[in-house]
Amino acid sequence: MSSSWGNIISLLDTPNDMYGKVMSLRDDLIPTYASLCALVSSEEVERIKKELATGTNPRDLKMSLARKIVALYHGEKKALASEKNFKDVFQNKKEPEDTLVVKVKPQTLLRDVCLSGNIISSKSEWHRLVTQGAVITISGTKIHDPNFSLSRNETFRIGKKRFLKIELF
Repeated sequence: MSSSWGNIISLLDTPNDMYGKVMSLRDDLIPTYASLCALVSSEEVERIKKELATGTNPRDLKMSLARKIVALYHGEKKALASEKNFKDVFQNKKEPEDTLVVKVKPQTLLRDVCLSGNIISSKSEWHRLVTQGAVITISGTKIHDPNFSLSRNETFRIGKKRFLKIELF
């Protein structure tokens, strides 16, 4: 692991972050992380390598590894909750339970809400995210206009992992 490579799983990470980081690992790193982070036996590591070589879906191996790592540092109950949260958000396209909720007036620019809520760091980042199609409603509609104004209650995914729920008043 290396913080400069962006693949570090910190002991201080929340269960959901820890689970998500394991799920974003490159497939070839699964055996290494199993050995170093989950206290898995060498026989288990060899089994994982064989499963990867024979075509087992790496996602399933990562989910098992993520459960083990989160359970080791946060307990089995939080590991199962993190797995449910991951499935809900990334497989079933639901909003996370800990989504930031912001109440704003109609016609407020989504960009301004994201800037004031520290969801994005700059207008440049906003423009890049919109241009790349990375600002999406929870229902799957991409936002293409950098000056998109809010006209109804909606939940947005900003990039891969940031969520924002808008409630108009």
